[in-house]
Amino acid sequence: MNRLADELSPYLLQHAHNPVDWWPWSEGAFEAARAADKPVFLSIGYATCHWCHVMERESFEDAAVAQALNDAFVCVKVDREERPDVDGLYMAVCQMATGQGGWPLTLLLTPERRPFYVGTYLPPRSGHGRIGVADLAATISAAWRDRREDVERAAGDLTEMARLRFSPLPTRGGPVLDASTLDAAFEDLRARFDAEHGGFGMSPKFPTPHAGRFLLRYHARTGNAEALSMVVTTLDAMQRGGIHDALGGGFHRYATDRTWTLPHFEKMLYDQAGLLELYAEAAAVTGRADFAETALGIFTYLTRDLRASEPEGQMPFFCAEDADSEGPDGRSHEGAFYVWTEAQLIDALGPEDAAVFGRVYNFESGGNFEDEATRRRTGENVPNLTAPVRDLAPRGEEPDVFAARTAAMRARLLAVRSARPRPLLDDKALADWNGHVSAALARAARWAMRWPLTDEERERQRRNAAGPFHCFGWAALMNEAADEVTGFLLDVMRGEDGRLRHRYRNGHVGIDGTADDYAFAVRALLERVPEWTVLLPNAVALTERMIEDHWDEARGLFTTARRDAADLVAQPAERYDGAMPSANAVALRNLLDLARLTGRAEFARLAHRMLETAAPEISDHPSGFAAWLLALDDVVHGTREIVIVHDGTPEAFRAAHELKDAAREVAAVDDLVLVLSPEDRAALANVAPALAAYVPPGPGAWAFVCQNFRCEAPVRDPEAFRIALASTPFSGA
Repeated sequence: MNRLADELSPYLLQHAHNPVDWWPWSEGAFEAARAADKPVFLSIGYATCHWCHVMERESFEDAAVAQALNDAFVCVKVDREERPDVDGLYMAVCQMATGQGGWPLTLLLTPERRPFYVGTYLPPRSGHGRIGVADLAATISAAWRDRREDVERAAGDLTEMARLRFSPLPTRGGPVLDASTLDAAFEDLRARFDAEHGGFGMSPKFPTPHAGRFLLRYHARTGNAEALSMVVTTLDAMQRGGIHDALGGGFHRYATDRTWTLPHFEKMLYDQAGLLELYAEAAAVTGRADFAETALGIFTYLTRDLRASEPEGQMPFFCAEDADSEGPDGRSHEGAFYVWTEAQLIDALGPEDAAVFGRVYNFESGGNFEDEATRRRTGENVPNLTAPVRDLAPRGEEPDVFAARTAAMRARLLAVRSARPRPLLDDKALADWNGHVSAALARAARWAMRWPLTDEERERQRRNAAGPFHCFGWAALMNEAADEVTGFLLDVMRGEDGRLRHRYRNGHVGIDGTADDYAFAVRALLERVPEWTVLLPNAVALTERMIEDHWDEARGLFTTARRDAADLVAQPAERYDGAMPSANAVALRNLLDLARLTGRAEFARLAHRMLETAAPEISDHPSGFAAWLLALDDVVHGTREIVIVHDGTPEAFRAAHELKDAAREVAAVDDLVLVLSPEDRAALANVAPALAAYVPPGPGAWAFVCQNFRCEAPVRDPEAFRIALASTPFSGA
């Protein structure tokens, strides 16, 4: 066992038995490099990364390759999910230097942490135009000994590249972000849209939930039918494709092909969060029941397979499940848990049902699954659809009956699959990812209240919390899960010093929080404010801490707090939206919301400063900043607050909630809807005096509708309130 045996990261522990003499990222590792006068071999990955496993098996478990690494370098392993700042810094260098990135990320550093070589996956030995790890070690050892000045020059160039990447761009006299920016983003997305198969670009294809949410917002504001069609086409193709787990719910990381058929099988928490929210919203906007079913499948997967059981009552979600698992041959294979041979299908369902299922879910006799490394068919199949199940019913069978029969087959296959060796579960919980999923759960719950139901069925569900989608029951369950995560963030991940921590595993909390942790935690709290106003003081306190530790007037938010950045050659300040929205984009939305909730001008000033500093980058490539544009849309078009106040009597309390139910039926999902009792107003007097100033003008409950800092006359009759909301010239998402 090497030094990684003492770590908590599942990824680092995977490498604890390697013959490579690994160090964790630490001052001790770089002191050792200086003392031995060796460069540092830095390998960055994560526990559920398929190609990380491949490189480990081929190189890091090979005694000869490991010896070459140990002789030439001090070797350092980093879990990119534990240290997103280290990963973000060196990934930016890799992308700038090579035009591409990915994991495993492989770098060579001087003992001063300056990079002079960057790459991704490397084979153990050279071939096919790619240098092997063993040859790299020999080549660099010679260069380090004989051509040190060349190494230092390369290190200086790449380090300067990193510093320039995160340096502020000139803003004086620069572009202004306005409604034309939103139009440009739409045109940018339209130019890259795959009209035949959905999504953006050709292959591989990644889900882009914040781009989908932007298009839905753009459609809501402008009535642009093409924006809605782009979302619907993409969500249709994704839920039918193999990237969607047809048996267990949830989505795999990405598709290796243009048609979404062949997935890369890892399942990430942040993908589930973004897609849950997007499918829930699309179901409400379009009236599509199948989108609602897909959203519920994601929620079911989250709570069944990624939810922690401790600490009780404050249950976070784990990070991910691996792409690889043990196959029938006893060896680890990509997708082994998810794919089916024809023989396995017949064993599970019997010949008759297997024939039906195989026809519906596009099974091929030679298999449709290709190994990502060899591009060869394996004889196995990934279930996928060419059309909705109801449309594939054989002649003479009712579509609803056939859909129910097929659903029963899926349940039987899921039971069989559950007995297989499961993929590795990365069982750490991260504050930022949990904040992201908590916010998505809360928003999905609000959208669920608007899923397609007849008035009669909606009333029945209101009484019984029952029905095909259980919309009221499901909304309650999603809100409950969101509340448990926010409790975890505040009670477990926040230290006595008021600072957030980044990682939780096996009862241990550690690693100082990043800007992402603060931004997503605050987003989670704000999404629950309409139901739980006690969270607002916590949202303000965490935002103040984030500003104190991470704010830079020229660059927005540094990923790492200044006090924690001594071991970085450049301070990352990421603005681009990747698989998750950037911390800066989420914090922008938070600051705008807090400004209108609390009335604090400083929050508004910081938000507008963030837009100003980001304007050059957003103007150059607006569709890469979709999460920013959701906040910009609020700035351009305004926001609406619906504040319901009552005098505290039981009758007024009931009347207030009748008004809230009326608001739910008519208001936009991003309208702020608050119900305030006299006790609530007193509690908020210090942190949000603007809210505390709403006072009922008479006995009972009253509703104020306010837009752009102007309020209509308060009303108390629910029907008059509905009419007032519906007639207000405002169209939110």
